Amino acid sequence: METKTTTKIDRANLGVMLALGVVSAFTLSWDVTIGLVIGCAIMAFDFYLMRVLLSQVLFGTRTSAGVSMALLVAKFLGLFGLVALCLFFIPMNLFAFGLGATAVVLTAAIVAMTMQKKAQEK
Repeated sequence: METKTTTKIDRANLGVMLALGVVSAFTLSWDVTIGLVIGCAIMAFDFYLMRVLLSQVLFGTRTSAGVSMALLVAKFLGLFGLVALCLFFIPMNLFAFGLGATAVVLTAAIVAMTMQKKAQEK
């Protein structure tokens, strides 16, 4: 069971990734575009995995704390490995990669604030 907020954040982040990719493809160099899109894609995938793992822990699908921690550690090791592979083997702008990776945090904050404001207006 996943919450409405996390699903909205996931969808909004994909929209931001698409918008950044299209705008940067027409206005910036290819290494910047690749960095932005890969940064956004990796963090979107990481957010999806965190959403799935936390829903399993919070809603009782996984009962063992040891199994949940092992999956969480495996997720982080996989994330670090994926980022290292991208940084070493894909020619991209590292600053753009960092900006793309930060987009999910900004998207999550914006979606959460707008949902909170809508809830207060009701």
